[in-house]
Amino acid sequence: MYIHGSAIDYFPKILLSGNLTGEALGETAVEDNFSFHVDFSTIQSYHLEGAHTPEEVISRTFTALLEFGSRAELGQQGQVILLYDRSNPSWEPGIQHHETTDLGHSLILGGIPSTEISGMLLRSPEATLEKAKRAIVENGFYLPLYDMQGNLLFTAEEYDEIVEDYNLGIPVAIWDTSLRTGDKLGSNPGGTFTITTDRGPVAHYVKFVESESVDQLWSELLADKIYEDFGKPVPNTQIVMIEGAYGHAS
Repeated sequence: MYIHGSAIDYFPKILLSGNLTGEALGETAVEDNFSFHVDFSTIQSYHLEGAHTPEEVISRTFTALLEFGSRAELGQQGQVILLYDRSNPSWEPGIQHHETTDLGHSLILGGIPSTEISGMLLRSPEATLEKAKRAIVENGFYLPLYDMQGNLLFTAEEYDEIVEDYNLGIPVAIWDTSLRTGDKLGSNPGGTFTITTDRGPVAHYVKFVESESVDQLWSELLADKIYEDFGKPVPNTQIVMIEGAYGHAS
């Protein structure tokens, strides 16, 4: 089992793009001590001996892991622990981890896909549970959430209920190769983004809202479709996701 510490702030992006090395993060790229590698801790059999909770096991592994993600907005309360079961790896055969001289500290070149996440531990569920649930549901596949004592906080049945209640089965285009080519034009966050299509580069204006106001974007899209059904001239619009944020693109 591999474990990786992060922050709830970064979790939606990890789900969207995978757990990537800092040097591969585009405009937000950072330099790591181990260039182009992602840090993990590996759980060994002796870490499990006599342990009663996940927190006890993790405290025995590479201790620097406990600091990962703690410098984000919520600090230690916002920390999450990602679990990767690597006993039967299904991703890119041939890419293996490298052990460092620090016991339990492992490195993986480039990164690891989000589909390899087996589960997630929340350091402080009262601060992060709802945000973690939303990120998982919006990403499109179920992941179990646990507290540090090993109690299951988010079931597959609850995941299915949320998807059905909020119509989250509707596909959203993910523009992970777009380029911002213009600034916002109104009071809301936004800008012009250019994407590459089979017709060449196409520019769209994208309006963003705060995460708790995403319903507003769907209401605006619905209004566009109603006007269109009544024969009124309206732009061709759609809901998209750019760097983990929902936008109304036209």
